Amino acid sequence: MYPKVYVVSVNVCSIAGRHKMTEEDYGLPPGTLPPEELATLGNLITVDPDLLKEPEALRKRTNRVLENGVRVASGAVFTEGQLKETLDQLEAIQKDYEAAIQTIVDNFEDSLEQRMEEHTKYAALIRKYAPDVNYVKRRMSYHINVYKMAVPMDDPHANILANTLRRSDNDISKRLIEEVAEFAVKFHEASFRKTKKLVKQSVGRLRTKLLPKIQSFALLDSSLRPVWSHLDAFARDVVTTIDAQPKGGAFIDGPDLVPFETRIKQVMTTQGIQSLLAATPQASSFPKAPDSRPSPVSAEKPRDVTPLPKRPSTAAPSPDGHRPVRRISF
Repeated sequence: MYPKVYVVSVNVCSIAGRHKMTEEDYGLPPGTLPPEELATLGNLITVDPDLLKEPEALRKRTNRVLENGVRVASGAVFTEGQLKETLDQLEAIQKDYEAAIQTIVDNFEDSLEQRMEEHTKYAALIRKYAPDVNYVKRRMSYHINVYKMAVPMDDPHANILANTLRRSDNDISKRLIEEVAEFAVKFHEASFRKTKKLVKQSVGRLRTKLLPKIQSFALLDSSLRPVWSHLDAFARDVVTTIDAQPKGGAFIDGPDLVPFETRIKQVMTTQGIQSLLAATPQASSFPKAPDSRPSPVSAEKPRDVTPLPKRPSTAAPSPDGHRPVRRISF
């Protein structure tokens, strides 16, 4: 399975535009305030936060794209079929991010001067600690990294690499099950504890994000199908029940919530999900990376071959060249 998936990680580098204040900045003698492990003095905001809003918004867009994969230690895992669409979305964000960097660079000095004019009392500190344009250019970047989760068969360290793929935090099935449980806990908190009602929008994220993700990876690990079936039936039943309500009743509440709450509680823990999976015995996890060492080929014992029956012999022809004809009397 591992050769069929890819890990995508994105390094989004920006600037904080803040400086950690010290006693000296306040004009206080050293030792006036408690040590840093007890108290801090806060930050001086040197760069206008509005100037950095666009890069932060693009970082959040990036995270939403990566949520379509399964989070593992080194990034998010995507199937072969998901990769192109994912990269297309990330490359579009990358272009927007590079354009945002250029906008910041073009307006940086003017923005800094304006900030100093608005806060003349602290203008010297702002100028002292604000980054310069060259630092902004060096620091801000957007890099998309793609790795294929496979162990080369001829690699001398194949066993070490295979052990890395088998590590708990790189176990894709395990991580996806944890994501499902985390989603169910948040869903229960929002719909059953806070609002105490289900509307169609309640299952919107489930239908557009989580279910397609599970479905994609269920093609590689069929043991995940019961989880997909359980949540898909839940979402469809919510919509069907709401549609069947009398006019004006666009939600589920009161006693009608009880059976739905019971169903969502089944997947609020990894133990509950494992119980659901156990009810449909199948492969328990993704196939592990193959061992790089060639397995010895044992000589197979040749199978006993039953000889074909001999063709019946025919009588020799008579001297006149004609074969004798056997006469049968009735």
